[in-house]
Amino acid sequence: PEEELFRDLIHIGRIVGILMIIGLAMLILIVWYAGRSNKRLIESTARNRSIENELNIARKIQMAMLPTRFPPFPDYPNLSAYGEVIPAKEVGGDLFDFYIRENKLFFCIADVSGKGVPASLVMAMTRSLFHSFTSYLDSPAQIVTQMNNALSGEGNDENMFVTLFLGVLDLASGDLKYCNAGHNAPVPWTV
Repeated sequence: PEEELFRDLIHIGRIVGILMIIGLAMLILIVWYAGRSNKRLIESTARNRSIENELNIARKIQMAMLPTRFPPFPDYPNLSAYGEVIPAKEVGGDLFDFYIRENKLFFCIADVSGKGVPASLVMAMTRSLFHSFTSYLDSPAQIVTQMNNALSGEGNDENMFVTLFLGVLDLASGDLKYCNAGHNAPVPWTV
């Protein structure tokens, strides 16, 4: 009986040894796999942070293009304007702008189709075109036509579009001329 017990203990010892070797191999495999996964997670997190930083920079650049001084016209105390853009994503295609030239207030409100970086690039182009064409044109219809021709020409392979409301207010006479290029109708606001 002692020999049998001894043989059983040796047999159990071998089984335990084999199980320990298998367990150690599995532990090494788990640690190796976890290390690889952790490395990929760290790399992915770093890439995401980099993209997030770039989008934050793009947002700051985009917001810097919009009017930020309110009230905007110290030389016109009876004229007040305010606007704010809150993009659905980090950057977007919403736009408003206004300025005075030759006692006329030129203003626009626009929305670029789509969201994200492509929309913000079209937004920047739209703003530049607004300033460019209003620097020498007074007719809202002519300004919008020129802007449309520039935006719908070559280079718009994604077929992005802009809805725009553009107005020219003669500050001396109070006459308002405007062109609505597919934008939502203005909402009346009463005080």
